[in-house]
Amino acid sequence: MFHPLISCNPYSIGFRVVPVGARYGGMTFFYMNIKQIEIGNLILDYLKDRGYSSYDDLSEYIMDSGYDYSDFLYVFQMMRDDFKFIADWSAGVDVKLTYEGLKISVNGFSDFMNQERKREETKDKVSRTTLYSNYLNIANLILTVLAFITGILLSDPIKGIIGKLFSTFSS
Repeated sequence: MFHPLISCNPYSIGFRVVPVGARYGGMTFFYMNIKQIEIGNLILDYLKDRGYSSYDDLSEYIMDSGYDYSDFLYVFQMMRDDFKFIADWSAGVDVKLTYEGLKISVNGFSDFMNQERKREETKDKVSRTTLYSNYLNIANLILTVLAFITGILLSDPIKGIIGKLFSTFSS
């Protein structure tokens, strides 16, 4: 049987691929739909209960649960390649959960996705706040320099010097 995850693996032939989807650990994070999150929960539960499974048995279990193969493939590749929750075992035929996958399986994939979404939103808020803070610091610096120059120009000794200059040119 054709095995798309082994025969079409771009990493095995030397290409660096950044697929559209979630990237875990410092890269952009995209959301998944509800079906895909449910598939992620099913994959984690299935592998947690059995310890390991063949790719074919796992995909058959997901298809028998009423989900689409393309959604399964997307979630599986994301969990294996991006999140590193699933690892190949026994020459790429069988798969098992990694330590990270076991930790995530305790609360479920949906809880993990919610936490990642919140983390990403917080990161966006912090970056926006930092940007606004930088603008305010620049404005504060400009106003401080202008106030300093204005203070010097309005001081009595400078007024006397400016008055003498004007009187010299006006005479």
